[in-house]
Amino acid sequence: MRVWPPLLLSLLLGTNAHATMYKWVDEEGNVTYSQNPPPGREAEEIAPPPPPPTPVPSQQEDSADETGSPEAMAAKKAETYRRNCEAARQNLQIYQKHSTILIGDTEVTLSEEEKAKRIEETRKQIDLYCTE
Repeated sequence: MRVWPPLLLSLLLGTNAHATMYKWVDEEGNVTYSQNPPPGREAEEIAPPPPPPTPVPSQQEDSADETGSPEAMAAKKAETYRRNCEAARQNLQIYQKHSTILIGDTEVTLSEEEKAKRIEETRKQIDLYCTE
């Protein structure tokens, strides 16, 4: 009997996930999306975007989280620091050699001031994460 109330509640809450969405162009030519159609205007009914993917932890992370042992947590922290150290050292090399860098899909040319600032910040990251 205790299973039914949560099951019914989850079914009722799940129905809003597939709400109808509408797309139309306003007077100024802007494309607009909404869950309600515009009054007195034609709109295209569209499916809502898919939900974001749920992250799946790796088995290594699962075992460390499940045990919760200090050794497992220390090992996980050490691995994170190692990866951050490696990334910071690679970034420092890039900043020292290049003034044009790639951020996402865009090439950005750094001013000398911006380049110096990024080198300083990266050295701070190296000091923090590279403890060896």
